[in-house]
Amino acid sequence: MSVITEVAYQYIIDRLNTRSIRHDVHYFDSGAKMIDIWYNGHFYVIQMNSESIGFSEITEANPGFDTIPDESFYTSEKAQRHFESLLS
Repeated sequence: MSVITEVAYQYIIDRLNTRSIRHDVHYFDSGAKMIDIWYNGHFYVIQMNSESIGFSEITEANPGFDTIPDESFYTSEKAQRHFESLLS
C-alpha cells in the first residue's frame, strides 16, 4: 500500500478501536485491504489499495456485489474526513 492509504488505514483502525466499533479487516495478496464496519445500524465497507480509499454502504438496495466503491478518495485527509462523517 502507499503511504497515503497506510496513513488512512492506521487512522481508521485507531478510531474504530478507540470507540470500540465492531469491524473486521481482510488482507489480500495484492496488498489491498478491506475493512467491514458495523456501526449504528449501518454496514460499511472500506476498500484500500495502492491508489485509493473507497467507501460503500451496504444496504438492500446496494448489496455490494461489485468491486467499485460508492465514493473514492486519493488523499488520506479526504478519506479521514469522510470516515468521520460516517461516525457523526
